[in-house]
Amino acid sequence: MGWLDKIFGSGGRRDGADAVFGTLSTFLNSDDAQNAAMPEDISSTLPVGGAVDSIAGATGDFGRSATNPIPVNGPVGEVTYLSALTMADGRGVWAHRLGSRDQVDIFEIVSDDGKDWCLLYMAPYHSRKSGLVPKGFRFRDPPKVRGIYATNQHVPVFPLGLYEAIRDWSKATLGIPLVSPRLRAAIQSASFQRPSHHISDLEALKLHGRTSYAGDTKAMILHGWTHNKLLNPLLSVLKSNIGYDGIDVSEVLIFCGSMMTYCYLNYGPSGPDHNMLDEFHRKIIEDIVKGSKTSIKPATRNTLH
Repeated sequence: MGWLDKIFGSGGRRDGADAVFGTLSTFLNSDDAQNAAMPEDISSTLPVGGAVDSIAGATGDFGRSATNPIPVNGPVGEVTYLSALTMADGRGVWAHRLGSRDQVDIFEIVSDDGKDWCLLYMAPYHSRKSGLVPKGFRFRDPPKVRGIYATNQHVPVFPLGLYEAIRDWSKATLGIPLVSPRLRAAIQSASFQRPSHHISDLEALKLHGRTSYAGDTKAMILHGWTHNKLLNPLLSVLKSNIGYDGIDVSEVLIFCGSMMTYCYLNYGPSGPDHNMLDEFHRKIIEDIVKGSKTSIKPATRNTLH
């Protein structure tokens, strides 16, 4: 019996939007429902730490230190606990799992405006989630999970790949892509750049064989996020003015790539990485050859001059 059968009931009806979302809401906000739906190999580990708000004898700041992790009920408990959090001033947060060490899972957190970054530590071998919050955070008001804002998978280019990661996780676990549209809007509108003190914390962990997080801007460019972030709004403006039939997407891609190259060379590091730029340009050319990775088909005539 899989996750979905345990959530909805084997052979049970899953039709009816109210019934489905009511069942999902109960699952997302009930430790007992989550524990009952977990596979046996996971649920059997939950009683190890018991039902506690904090671990006896723990030292350091709650949740912010590996020696005082947040007790939660397994991987679903991690995701739903984080999805119930906001910053102390009410700003939303996004999170992904960096990895584990000594049975403690390490999550990277960023506020939805990109201004605050930190690490949170979680102990997943408990039968319920803690009712406490780390310093600088609070539970949503009311403290109820309505959407998924985190994943316990590692997102290599965080938070840019988080939307897809949450979509895939929630679809696989819950049977529905329960990802907030606010995430995509936040990624398009906010600037996400790790501060130097946070980069130092990440590098000290030595996870995933990484020696530096300072080059994540390069990773964003190489993954195509940067020129696509320019491309999609530009296509929307062009559509409203001249329609898709008059757009040569290849020329728009070249324009976006040229703008990014100009900004990188003139406002980027003092010693630009020309090998990275060569790779970036190669990827843009691949996009052009494939007819662009967007859903808009290239026009058959050139009109943008």
